[in-house]
Order: sequence, then structure tokens, then C-alpha cells
Amino acid sequence: MKTQSLTALLAALLLASPVLAGGGGKPPPTLELLPDAYRADQARRQASRDFETLRRPLDFTPFARALQDIAGRTAELDALILRADAAELGRLQAAGQLDAQTLTAYYVARIQRYDVGKLNSVLELNPQALSEARRLDAERAAGQVRSPLHGLTVLLKDNVAAAGMHNTAGAAALRDVKPDQDAFLTRRLREAGVVILGKANLSEWANFMSADSVNGYSVLGGHTRNPYGPFEVGGSSSGSAVAAAAHFATFTVGTETSGSLIYPAGQTATVSLKPTLGLVSRDRIIPISEAQDTAGPMTRTVGDLNALFSVMVGQDPQDAVTTLAAKYVAPGRLNADFLRGKRVGLALPDTLPSGVKAEVEAALSKAGAQIVPFRWRLADFDILPVLFYGMKHDVAAYFKTTGAPYDSLDDVVAFNKADPKTRAPYGQEFLEQSLKPGDLNLKLLSPAEYEALVAKNRRITRGSIDRQLKQNGVEFVVTLSNSLAGEYAAAGYPALTVPAGRLPSGEPYGVTFVGTALSDARLIQAAYAYEQASPARQDPALK
Repeated sequence: MKTQSLTALLAALLLASPVLAGGGGKPPPTLELLPDAYRADQARRQASRDFETLRRPLDFTPFARALQDIAGRTAELDALILRADAAELGRLQAAGQLDAQTLTAYYVARIQRYDVGKLNSVLELNPQALSEARRLDAERAAGQVRSPLHGLTVLLKDNVAAAGMHNTAGAAALRDVKPDQDAFLTRRLREAGVVILGKANLSEWANFMSADSVNGYSVLGGHTRNPYGPFEVGGSSSGSAVAAAAHFATFTVGTETSGSLIYPAGQTATVSLKPTLGLVSRDRIIPISEAQDTAGPMTRTVGDLNALFSVMVGQDPQDAVTTLAAKYVAPGRLNADFLRGKRVGLALPDTLPSGVKAEVEAALSKAGAQIVPFRWRLADFDILPVLFYGMKHDVAAYFKTTGAPYDSLDDVVAFNKADPKTRAPYGQEFLEQSLKPGDLNLKLLSPAEYEALVAKNRRITRGSIDRQLKQNGVEFVVTLSNSLAGEYAAAGYPALTVPAGRLPSGEPYGVTFVGTALSDARLIQAAYAYEQASPARQDPALK
């Protein structure tokens, strides 16, 4: 990271600069948060309506009758649904007090009222959502309940394929592309009886577009905005995070390469898990790099996250790394006393807002944890060539697999160049540099060199995390937001963020539990105990 371009790249990837720096005989850097000035600038730009000329308006026509039917029931349904978690929504349906059709229409009504032209978190609605809900209601009436998630709803980040809807990564080049089949992940959700409500907005190309891009912006979706106020929304799974926070679906799904689940979740008081790489299939998900990409759940509570994640985990014959999914053991009953008596590492960034450290320590102490403060030493590894290589080769592989009307990333770059002001208003230098990394003095890797670098990065980062946990006698470490994103992402290790409080300005923040390989279930238990000891989350006041 010796150039301004590389520093900007890290910011765009939502890494807590300078998490990847090091070398040169100097000790590795310690944790920092994204600077206040950066977050303030992002929030200011997100509030604008710049470059929203290609926004695709949401089509409410398939829902017109259903919306009319519930028009006079807003207060009743708010009282029934807004305070209910996924388990309670299931019980309400089992008791006949609610059905999937009404729940689906209720969320669509909220999207129509609070999202359109305001938060911009939803990119597309599934025109078949109500018919899916009716079918699930008929199954329930006949005594067939597919899972505890039967009749609940999900919004997918718009890089996860769902038949009948577009899958665009927010990009103009993919505006008219509809996949011929579901992603493996989407299929698992449908099989569990979840209604696919639609697609969530995102940072275009999962925030691998340009150094000047705005978090949460895509040319097809416009600017995603934080429901809690004029605060940075984070990226790239910003639409999924905002939609979860604002009750636009029971669940949402996002993706992460490095920080793109954890950061927006922390900014919107939502819960998210970046799983161990290999637990969730990447099939038919528009990639950056298969070396690090994974989908993950985004919800309002840890209990809801656990319910959704149990369905997302699965072995996919088309994704070899998911053989690891067979080793996953779900947490079982969540335990509010899980942290009692356990040593918990606390490695907070050096640049902390006033009062945050005391608030986090108080919550951990209330949960019964033995706090072990220590200074995290970040590893020295080389992520940029991996991401550039992945963007070039893995996107081309996605196009080939899905029958997209392009052969390569070169085609997308050429498409944008034909009308850059409309199709790439913030530039596309990361796409171009993926084709020619030599422009950044980075080596154009051969496949063998790429595999060797991925393996080296994993060895370094896994060694760093495992060693520091062991040296301090802790099972996992607690930090703030995505300040460890670069390291856990390159390692393929899990991280789970849970709402922890609000700054004096009202901006939310989350604490993040990071563990070793396949510690996902125990991170869920730890986050649940923290949540129960310190229930910091409050719904945003929507207007």
C-alpha cells in the first residue's frame, strides 16, 4: 500500500485502513477504524441523488390487490409483526393469526411507504412472491410445514441468483440479465418454505468498482441510505442491512469478500455472520474472488440469524469447498449464560469514540465473561493481487456458468466505456485494473501463482489469529465493527457482529466476535449471550 490508489482501494473495500500494511522491517500495525472524515463524507454523498438516472422503479402491480386488502390494518399488523421474531411469526401462522400472504403484503407495503425514494434498499420485487406465499399457506393448511421458516420472507442481495428476477450486481451491463435457475443457496431457502420477496440494493460490483464510488450506490438502485439518520451506511451489503433494520423482510442475505457483511450490519444495528469459508455455497453468486467470497445472513436478532443460517449451510456438489458444511454442528438451544466464566479477548481499535470501551466492557461483564484486554497485531499479507485476479477470472467463470451475454470482464469494461457518464459515473478503475494490474505495479499472476498466494495468505492470517487467541488463552476475540475484516476474511474464518450501542450522534455501532475455523456455532452462542446481557438494538424511526 505505497500509493494513494491502493489506500483508496482499501477504503472502498471497507477495510479498516491500514489493516493490510506492514513489512519493510516494521512491526505490523494495530487496529484502527475508518476515519470519521471518511464516514462523514460517505454519509453526505449517500444523501445526494447524484447519478440515479438508471434506477429501475419497483413494480408494485402484482401486489395491488393484496395491498388494498391490508390498507386499513396497518396499526393492527404493526402490533402483531414488528415486535415478533422469526419463531413468533411462525407460531402466529401455526395459530391462524397470520398467514404468509398477509406477511408478504405487509412487507411490500412497508417497502412502498418507507423505502421508495427514501432508503433505496430494495432493488427489485419478486412478481411471484404472493403466489409463492399462497402455495405455502395451502401447504400449511394441508398439514405440510417445510421448516420453522415456512411462510417467512427473505430479500437477497442482488448478486445472488433467483429464477424469475434479474441478477445484476447493480451494474448497467447486467440490467436485463435474468438467470435461468436459482443459486444453490436460493434453492435451499425455497425448499425450507421461505418466500423470496425480492432483491436488495448493494454497492455496485460488491464495492469493487472504483476508488471514488459511494458505499451503497449502484447505477440501477441509486444511493442506499441509513435508516437511523445521516450516517454512513457501509457496504457492500448495505441494501440487505438497511432492509433488515427497517423490517422490509423477515430476513435478508448479503455477501462478503472483506467486511461487506460486518461493516453495514454494524452501521445499521443489525446482526450478521461472515461464515467460515465453505459452509455456504457460492453457486451463481456474482463474485469478486472465490478465495474469500461467501454469503451470510443479516437479521435483527441473533436468534433469527441462527434460524436462517441453519438453512443456508449446505454441501453443494457444484462448489467443492462446501464439503466443509458436513462438519458444521448447529448451536442447538441458545444459552444466555454461554459467556459466564469464559475468558474473552478484547482487542479494540486505538481510535475509539468516547465511552465505547466502557460500554462494551460493561456488557461483557454483565454477561459473566472474564475480559482479557490485549493489543491485536495484524498480519502482513498480500490481498490485492488475489482480488484483481479473482475479479477477472471468477467473473468470466460466472458468465460462462450462467449463460450471461458476455464472455469476460473485458466486455463489461467496454460496455461502460461506451457511455461512462451514465453507466459508470464514479469510474470503473478497479474493473480496468483487474484486467491490467501492472498499472499498479502488481504482477499479473498465473493460475499457479494465484493459488500459491491464496495459500500463503491463509497460512499467514490463520497463523496470526490462532496464535494470538492461544497466547492470550481465549477462544475468540471481540473487536469493533470490521476492524479485523482483512485478516479474518483472508483466513476464511468466521466473524459475527451484534448491535452494541449508539454514539452520541445516534450512529449505531456493533461489536464483532472473531473465532477460528468452524467456530461459527460458538460465535452465535457468544453473540446471543452478549445480546441478552445488553439488548442495545432499537428500531429506526422511519418517516
